[in-house]
Amino acid sequence: MRKINSLGVIILFSILLALTACSKEGFPYPEDLPEKGWHSIIIIHANDDKMEKPEFLSDHIDKNIYKINQVYYEGIDDVYPKLNIENAPYYIFLDYKGIAFETSNLEKARTFYIKDVKERTE
Repeated sequence: MRKINSLGVIILFSILLALTACSKEGFPYPEDLPEKGWHSIIIIHANDDKMEKPEFLSDHIDKNIYKINQVYYEGIDDVYPKLNIENAPYYIFLDYKGIAFETSNLEKARTFYIKDVKERTE
């Protein structure tokens, strides 16, 4: 009887763990994921850049941005080792499911922000 109960607990725990992982699309840093309707942004700066938000984010609307995390490329493996970022600058936009968009191109990041983040809340 104890073996059956122990097995049941293990199976239940495994199912709950799998459901939790699936709910965030397997994104390895769920603490950075915003609620539905919001976005988070991870900006990886080149080591010799100033750590400043890009111009297009300087007037971001707080109601649509959950958080903006900025890190230098040399420290990316300490902060986000599972993202496998290979160059900088790099921009990652997160929605409640996981990565919504990522690019190393500033203009593409700006376009995504304006069309998919900012305009949805105005």
